[in-house]
Amino acid sequence: MSFSESAVVKRTATLSTLGQIMTALGAIAIVLGCIGLAAGLALEFTSGDRYDGPLADAARIQVGISTLLWGLALSAGGAALHALRSIAVNCAKMAERD
Repeated sequence: MSFSESAVVKRTATLSTLGQIMTALGAIAIVLGCIGLAAGLALEFTSGDRYDGPLADAARIQVGISTLLWGLALSAGGAALHALRSIAVNCAKMAERD
């Protein structure tokens, strides 16, 4: 089963689009995670007399960190899809040369 470079580019266009979407969503999640982490840390150190429970601020910090890590995972997945598409296109180019 041999494909030309243009056929591989057409067949992997969806892969590229999905990679871009995942990377964008990951970047948004990273920003939101950083904001949540900063807000949790700020509330931890400036809580004063406010009492939400013994682990309320720790839970906010944990949510910020987990959102940040999920954003990193989404961005890494998007980058992996871009890499797979590039590998497929480059392999098709090399196969056409021979």
